Amino acid sequence: AIIHNQEGVLGPAQPYEHPITVQLGGSNEETLSQAARVCEQLGYDEINLNVGCPSARVVNKKDAGLCFGARLMTDPPLVARLIRAMRAAVSIPGVQYLVWKPWYDIMNPETVLPT
Repeated sequence: AIIHNQEGVLGPAQPYEHPITVQLGGSNEETLSQAARVCEQLGYDEINLNVGCPSARVVNKKDAGLCFGARLMTDPPLVARLIRAMRAAVSIPGVQYLVWKPWYDIMNPETVLPT
């Protein structure tokens, strides 16, 4: 939605809003890089990658090849690639944060924390 600015989903950052952060969700390096560039052009200071949304609508997207949110915690190498791609795409220093919620580890310890 951000890449195509569907329905004005994201507007430019206003001077009184700084510092301002935007949170992106997804698992495609190129798409997230494009979205990060749009956010940078709109004046955002920092970009977060959502690695914590526990919504079933988000978590269950893995089968459709649209892994994001809490499901990303099951693939740390992918998360690392996504962060590297977004960092390479923009010059703002704030592409280094993850937004996550630890409950996913508790709900699925056998898949996230193997013995």
